Amino acid sequence: MTDIHSHFLPVVDDGAVNLTEAVNMARMAAANGTKRIITTPHFNINTPGTKEGLDFRREVYKRFVDAVAAEKIPVDVYFGCELYAASNIDFLLKRGVYATLAGSRYLLLEFDFSSRPEHIRDALALVATRGLVPVLAHPERYIRIQADQRPVYDWVLSGCVIQVNKGSLEGEFGRGAFLCANSLLRHGLVHVVASDTHSARERTPDLSRVYAFIAENYSRSMADVLLKINPDLIIADKHIKKAVPIPY
Repeated sequence: MTDIHSHFLPVVDDGAVNLTEAVNMARMAAANGTKRIITTPHFNINTPGTKEGLDFRREVYKRFVDAVAAEKIPVDVYFGCELYAASNIDFLLKRGVYATLAGSRYLLLEFDFSSRPEHIRDALALVATRGLVPVLAHPERYIRIQADQRPVYDWVLSGCVIQVNKGSLEGEFGRGAFLCANSLLRHGLVHVVASDTHSARERTPDLSRVYAFIAENYSRSMADVLLKINPDLIIADKHIKKAVPIPY
């Protein structure tokens, strides 16, 4: 499997607390079938704890890659970021102050969990105007999307890629996120499932359980597309496989 949303890198955000935990997380991921991971630290120059910028994150990424190699952990590691779409997103996009997923055209975005769908729509469109493919992180956790999933259908038709957290499908984020994630799956509106891992104890990088859940409750072919095929196509900077979405 391939994990396109993760917080392995220590120090830079609320993910791994140190390099030792980061390596343990990588070891756990590999032991449970993950072959490739993209490190996606939170990033926005206006948010607390990010003053060091992307250069600092890349330095930490290189140290993490070296540590994984030294421990002979069989996982390939790539760099990216989870860009917080605040009011300054146009400034960041115009100046190239972001990191796409593994150097591809795909850019992982997150929003405030109470964001209005109109704000999300406009930001996704703005990303697309820069020649990038917006990847929306965990919309099933957004309050307004839990209440009404219809905007996601429109975002998918406009070219957005939808990424759901494995924790949402495992009940880790409550009933609302669980029901919303399954609703999006049933309507063909999910393209990637990722760990969004933050530690070796909670929100772990183990994708094996969610793969089994999707295979059992939907199909093995869907599990393969969401956890293997599409994530690999993103790394290869190719068009992903999309089901024909079912409107609400």
